[in-house]
Amino acid sequence: MKTLSIVIPAYNEEQRIRPTLDSIDAFLSMRSRDAEIIVVDDGSQDATAGVVVASGCSNLRVIRVDQNRGKGNAVRLGMLAASGDHRLFMDADGSTPIGELDRLEEKLEAIGGAGVSFASIAVPGANVWAAQSGLRQTAGRIGNHLIQVAVLPGVQDSQRGFKLFSADAADAIFSRCVVDGWGFDVEALAIANLLGFEIVEVPVTWAHTEDSRVTALSYFSTAAEVLGIRWRVLRGKYEAADRIPSRGRGDRRPTKPFARAVGEDLAGGEARRERHTETGPPVSDLAEAPYDKPLLSPAHLDYQ
Repeated sequence: MKTLSIVIPAYNEEQRIRPTLDSIDAFLSMRSRDAEIIVVDDGSQDATAGVVVASGCSNLRVIRVDQNRGKGNAVRLGMLAASGDHRLFMDADGSTPIGELDRLEEKLEAIGGAGVSFASIAVPGANVWAAQSGLRQTAGRIGNHLIQVAVLPGVQDSQRGFKLFSADAADAIFSRCVVDGWGFDVEALAIANLLGFEIVEVPVTWAHTEDSRVTALSYFSTAAEVLGIRWRVLRGKYEAADRIPSRGRGDRRPTKPFARAVGEDLAGGEARRERHTETGPPVSDLAEAPYDKPLLSPAHLDYQ
């Protein structure tokens, strides 16, 4: 069975993340699954990191970012730090239950095991437990039309926070991503298309949560990000990135694009240390310039 990494971006999620972690831990234990859980605390101002550590989940890592940089940045950081053959990112609120992973893995294997399978509530077979408000649904339809016209023709729903990547796809895609905001899903799928990875929508069970981090302003910022993605696609910006040399088992060494994942265009390791480190696998395995010092400030500590 394929090894699995589950990446959860989290910003001020102390109230919602524990039930999600408990359900994941139970699911993995029941399956005896070889898996790691990576929670990326995106500069939370509450007790998110403490709640995560207190959960006691097996094979848990917490990566902390010094300030809020956006969901796209958090997912990118986690996916590039992951080591699984399959790499799932999912929302902290558990709006798509972890049990839906079975459907995504089945579809990923059906397309040859290399590519992206992602949750959708806009294809036959989907089940919506709790729907969004009429206004949100209308805004979503308008946004999805823009996304289809601009960069993802034929994709009915690109915005569910439950997407599964093969290791090679994750490394190739997220090393090229630059969008830190809500439009990162669109960018990841657009890059997958450009690089020739197959992508497939999978119907899932999904429930809207009232404490959603998406605001009315989010729709406008996402539209701007989609237009930026369209511009980069037309200019060949994503395809121009160098291929990343393989180190086996799908584990690849990111080069300069990883620096953007923590909001810094870095030339060396010193500035990198000021932003992020982790007490799991050494960051020197992930960064362009390795380092050998511990973190300078306890406020940025990562946990395992």
